[in-house]
Amino acid sequence: MEVVMTTATTPTYGLAMQKMLQAFPQAKEKSNGWWSHSDNPAFDFREEEDGRIVMHSWTGRSNEDILAVGGMRPPDIYPQRGYRKAKVRASLDLLELAQAKCIHWKFLFELGLEDGYKYHGYSYVKIPYYLADGTQHTKIKVRKAISGKYKHCWDEGTPGGIIAYGLNKLDMAREQGWLLIGEGESDAWACWYHGVPYLGLPGASSQKCLTGVDLAGFERVYILQEPDQARKMLSDGQGFYKNVHRALRANGYTGEIFCIQFEQATGCKDPSDLHIRLWQQDHTAKDFSTIIHKALETAAPANDTDGQGPVAPDYEVICQRLRDAIEKEDTEAICSMAEEISLLKDEQVLAIKAMVGKHSKKLALTARDFDKLIAAARVAKVLAQQAEIEEMPFYKATPDGMGFRTRDGDYKLISNFSGKIAADLLLDDGAERIRHFEVQTICQGKEKIFTVAASDYDKAEWVNNELGSCAQITVAKMMKWHLTEAIKFVSHARQETRYTHTGWRKVDDQMVYLHAGGGLGRVGRVGSKFNQLHDPALNEPVEPSQEDAGACGACGSCNEREIVTYLKNSLTHYSLSSVNSSSLNDRVRASLAMLDITSDTISVPLYTSLWRAVLGMIDYGVHLAGQTGKGKSELCALIQQHFGATMTARHLPGSWLSTENALEMLMFQCKDAVLVIDDFKPIGSKNDQDRLHSKADGVFRRVGNNTSRGRLTAKLEGRPERPPRCMILSTGEDTPRGESLKGRGFFLLMEEGITSVGSEAQQRLTACQQDANSGGYAECMAAYIQWLAPRIEQIQAGLHEEIAKERERLRVVGHSRSGSNTASALVGMRYFLQFARESEALSEDEATALFTRCEKALLLLAEDAAADRQEDRPAEQWKLLVAGALASKKAHLLNKDGSEPENKLAYGWIESSRTSGPSIEYSYQGGGDHIGWIEGDNIYLLPHLAYKVICALGQATRNEVTTSEKNLRKYLAQEKVLASTDQHKARPMITTRVRLQGVRREVLHLKVSTLFPDDDNLNSPSNDPSASNTTHTPQHDPHAHESASEASAGVGRVFDSEKSAHDPHAPTQQYEPKKDGLDKQKQQMTISMFLTSLAVIAKMRPDRAIYGFNDEHLTAREVSDRIKGYWESDDEENRQWACNFAMNGIPFLRELIQQFQAGAA
Repeated sequence: MEVVMTTATTPTYGLAMQKMLQAFPQAKEKSNGWWSHSDNPAFDFREEEDGRIVMHSWTGRSNEDILAVGGMRPPDIYPQRGYRKAKVRASLDLLELAQAKCIHWKFLFELGLEDGYKYHGYSYVKIPYYLADGTQHTKIKVRKAISGKYKHCWDEGTPGGIIAYGLNKLDMAREQGWLLIGEGESDAWACWYHGVPYLGLPGASSQKCLTGVDLAGFERVYILQEPDQARKMLSDGQGFYKNVHRALRANGYTGEIFCIQFEQATGCKDPSDLHIRLWQQDHTAKDFSTIIHKALETAAPANDTDGQGPVAPDYEVICQRLRDAIEKEDTEAICSMAEEISLLKDEQVLAIKAMVGKHSKKLALTARDFDKLIAAARVAKVLAQQAEIEEMPFYKATPDGMGFRTRDGDYKLISNFSGKIAADLLLDDGAERIRHFEVQTICQGKEKIFTVAASDYDKAEWVNNELGSCAQITVAKMMKWHLTEAIKFVSHARQETRYTHTGWRKVDDQMVYLHAGGGLGRVGRVGSKFNQLHDPALNEPVEPSQEDAGACGACGSCNEREIVTYLKNSLTHYSLSSVNSSSLNDRVRASLAMLDITSDTISVPLYTSLWRAVLGMIDYGVHLAGQTGKGKSELCALIQQHFGATMTARHLPGSWLSTENALEMLMFQCKDAVLVIDDFKPIGSKNDQDRLHSKADGVFRRVGNNTSRGRLTAKLEGRPERPPRCMILSTGEDTPRGESLKGRGFFLLMEEGITSVGSEAQQRLTACQQDANSGGYAECMAAYIQWLAPRIEQIQAGLHEEIAKERERLRVVGHSRSGSNTASALVGMRYFLQFARESEALSEDEATALFTRCEKALLLLAEDAAADRQEDRPAEQWKLLVAGALASKKAHLLNKDGSEPENKLAYGWIESSRTSGPSIEYSYQGGGDHIGWIEGDNIYLLPHLAYKVICALGQATRNEVTTSEKNLRKYLAQEKVLASTDQHKARPMITTRVRLQGVRREVLHLKVSTLFPDDDNLNSPSNDPSASNTTHTPQHDPHAHESASEASAGVGRVFDSEKSAHDPHAPTQQYEPKKDGLDKQKQQMTISMFLTSLAVIAKMRPDRAIYGFNDEHLTAREVSDRIKGYWESDDEENRQWACNFAMNGIPFLRELIQQFQAGAA
């Protein structure tokens, strides 16, 4: 049977009705065809068949007064001539109703339903109600539509009261011994269709119609609770189940009463909905009865089988006892009956009062005295009830949800879920202790446990966040507050402290290393609980064996304590486990094997910092840079897996993509451990790259200075500081900028890859990864921590002094922090080797050799770092950028008198040429800004213009000048970069006054050799490649300009040619040296310009390969070293090749610098 949904046609209104609706826009349509205006004035109105308006006032006001409020007059409510109310087609017939309910129309017809019933001019379906004897009730129910707000109503024109639907079907219930009570007629049709006994109430609040219904013979009554009825109970504390339950008990029913949450039990809203869904599946709905009986099994009992409460005494019995007392003139007996009489109904009390009044003289008891007696009894009864109510708990957790006690002793629902606080938690991160509640709730039969901050608990926002849309709170004032207080009231929470960080912590006078699995002490695991991702179960105290005690330095006995960690996100992977002493040697040697994966200058600082991290109080970090695919992340993951086997290269705990606040909190919580922050790669716009460099600068500075960003509370009070407490191990394709930054750690460059398939490094890496993934590295770390546990307090107390002694012994040159970093790493390695010796994993000779190896690698690294940091000094940066500006034609110099200088190409001038007949004319123009003058071997620079140019060039090359001009001048004087100053004069100045182009100017004075250290004869009068004339014939030098032109057109060949690089005797462009001194000077100038350009590129892109042959790719610095080697050799052929190579490469380098400045990849 197909279901056809129909909707009634919207009626049209006459002119009078339209005026009424416009005058009273707040009027609402009622289900019986009337319109209601609820306030000022309160009246109803409707349109008659002829268009006339009929009005009914609820306050006694006349029609004229009511119409005046809306600005109308009495003639306005009468229709225009000839108007008749439009007839609307039949809104609903029996067949449509049967199709919608998936019930055969004949079955409904047998129940008495008929269509064609006229109601207010429309044709609807008549639903008759029947009494228990089968006779039809006079009150008629009208079905107007399939669905909608006003789909049915009572015909107000039919007499009689409202009764229950199905009184004539109670015999079916008596035969089966139980009855289902619900709301509405549709559910009754569905149940009767399948032989299920059902009694329908015409509304959710029409429980009064049960009065007088004979319910004898029913052992059980099931009250059906629909979802909308549950929401009503939440909103006002009243509900269908509660109302029907009270009505049944008041009507004398003493059997069992059950409540069915129908939607939870069946997945459907009501029986009618269940029947429709089953019918649409197989057109039989044969499983309806089975599903209903299963739902009955889930019903919740009322648990009040007596259900009587205070039983009212029998009126006849009291009257007989009263007559006996009157006959005996026993006034005292009548007074003793006052309490029982007060329980009677008012009309019964009045009858007894009249009886007493007739014999008042005989009893010496007046009617007034009797009233006082009854009133006193009732007051005593109320006080007793109130005292009993006061003893009841104010809040209560019920199966339907949390409730609070009302004045009459009933419990009004606060929510449709119940809950309690299972644990009162103190989350300790080492800086402060924050209280949280572990809340356990049950909503719709599903249990959930979650944690809420105590400061957020009273807001009750966790209801939606944790429980979702299924959780509902009663809509009323202060209900959220009632809910939170009710949950506290019924809770008996346990007190518990949970640690939210890793690393060393003193618990009960014993040092314990915290991790995701609890804690590690001198004999192993001392915690009996893990965080939420783990489930430790140490039910017996740990008693170390003699072997274990000797291996880890344990005292031999340790009382187990409950240590719970509460680590979140990536910190949940920091999990350690104890190792058996029999396999400890293998674990230690497996860990040491990672030193052989790559060169010692890479592996040693990583490995020594690993063991230094566990000692705590760390003030340096490590950054590993290199091209992608070299294996940086894989190598650092081996270090990280010493703290948890699951932290592989694809699951490292930190990332530079995280926000600065997130990294700060992570570095604070990851205490006394290594934290890998992966993928430092400045990409995007310049601002994006600057932000990443700034973030890295902040991270390494906070690590090096052991500080954090200060914050204030809303009350302007200082928040607890959270400085970094871990060893930062950073990876990336670039290195964070900053001179002083590099003094706060080891900044490494990985040149050799370890992931090439089949290579020895890759095979060693694979073997180490297998050991790490199996948990061997984490077990080695756990054993080391157990060995440290009884010593760590003493070690930390003397750690700074020990590092200072080691620094004094090493005497590392360079940055002051470099020596401290080297000494600190060696101290960490020394303790690990001591542990390895005591555990017999290494012999003394092996440990000594390893320590010497590490010391040698760290000292070599410190020397390289000192040289690198020299280039980062502000004075060196200034020299490099000024030379780069001249080489890239971004600035130029003039002679002292303002003319073109000799060797102008070396000082920022641009050469251009054109052919004029048989000759070639050359012209020159200064490139960029004019920043100074040159006189012999002296250069005079305008400070402000020079500073402007180097700032622009530094910004373009990602080598920003961060020093102010004033301080930069001081650094130039301190570093002896300036040839002379006026500091010794009466007015001390770093600049000096020189007359240039006829004007005395304040300039920076330096020597040519300061910018061009390899050019001894660069400014010789004869060192200009253009000589004194700008026009040359081809016969003067037939190859010089030809070579430059070909080099300009064949730049790619120069730097991609295998032949030119592999064979020093076969350069791409040949240069024939002359016998006079001019060509040697010209060679020197060419080499100097070429090396200066390489230095600029090396600063801009230190890791960028710009030249390749065979399988080798060379950076700018490596090309510079090779050209210097050829040029400084004694072999004239090598020197000639170097000069030719440089001459051909200068145009390419200039183009490359311009590309880098423009931001090209």
